[in-house]
Amino acid sequence: IDPSYPKYIPRGYSVSGITSEEGKITIEFKNNSSNSSFTLVEERSSWDSNALVSNFVKKEFGDEYTTIREQGLTIYIKGSDATWVNGGNVFKIQATDGELTSKQIRSIAVSL
Repeated sequence: IDPSYPKYIPRGYSVSGITSEEGKITIEFKNNSSNSSFTLVEERSSWDSNALVSNFVKKEFGDEYTTIREQGLTIYIKGSDATWVNGGNVFKIQATDGELTSKQIRSIAVSL
């Protein structure tokens, strides 16, 4: 998998770690001023948006999610977590501490 790196990163965040395994890249971001962090996971997948909803979104988010369509992407968001499909890969954002706004999530997604 060729890793994608977002052109947009929320202010104050920087890369704190990158791990990779077969077909999967995980980039960890940390905000040094507020101790908040989030993880961006990119995994190779044959899923389209419908399969993503059936196989992941409904199981992880239940019915409590928002759907945003932006620049050809369909992004599913619950709180500060999100997922979408693009170019044969599934992307997931998981905020471990702190909050990401839906605008920040949308900006990260379209910048990949």
